[in-house]
This record gives sequence, C-alpha cells and structure tokens, in this order.
Amino acid sequence: MPLLLTREIEEYQAHAAHCAFRAKNAVCPDIRDDFLRLEQSWLQLARSYQIAQQVAATGAETAPASRP
Repeated sequence: MPLLLTREIEEYQAHAAHCAFRAKNAVCPDIRDDFLRLEQSWLQLARSYQIAQQVAATGAETAPASRP
C-alpha cells in the first residue's frame, strides 16, 4: 500500500503545481486567489497522505509478529 500512497502524493503535488502555474498566469485577481486556494488544498491533501504513510510504516515496524 505505501507505493500506492506515494503515487497519490505525487499526483496531488502535481495538481498543486498546476494550480500554482495557473494562479501565476491568471489575469483576474479572483481567479488567481481561487487557484492559490486550490494549490493549498492539494498540498494539504498530499501532506495528509504523507503522514498516513508514515504512520502506516511505523505501525508495520512496531507491530508484533503474527503467530501461526
């Protein structure tokens, strides 16, 4: 599962970069602000997934070995 989360994190970061690009090139201040908010939302989602991935990895490392 960590590989899947890593791909999703990269995808969310790419969406954020696209929004930042669109904000930079927006003529209308309202549209620029909307893209900046979207960028922050994508980055927050990526950070949430990074934390979830770290917690899952830590849990896997500290979980007791399963018994037969």
